[in-house]
Amino acid sequence: MKLKCLLVDDEPLALDVLESYIRRVDGLELVARCDNALQAFDVIQSQPIDLIFLDIQMPRLDGIEFLKTLQNPPKVVFRLPTGILPLKPLSLMPWITCSNPFRSAGS
Repeated sequence: MKLKCLLVDDEPLALDVLESYIRRVDGLELVARCDNALQAFDVIQSQPIDLIFLDIQMPRLDGIEFLKTLQNPPKVVFRLPTGILPLKPLSLMPWITCSNPFRSAGS
């Protein structure tokens, strides 16, 4: 059984890199790519999602505020901007994982 994944990020390069990672992992299935939280909300309302790869810093509605709008949120991997400490997300929910795929890929 594959985990159904949703990508949410306002940066096209980040979406491309994360999509590439997901496609290489047998246990993950990409359901949708969204460039903002409002699109992601529509996807989550229309189909089951097991895992969200979520950018913390986005215009209009950031990743943390978006997550707070979900009644039963799936598991989340946050994408953090370089140099930002994940204090706020870690205190939000104990099962959140914080990650920056660009740090391991190019830094």
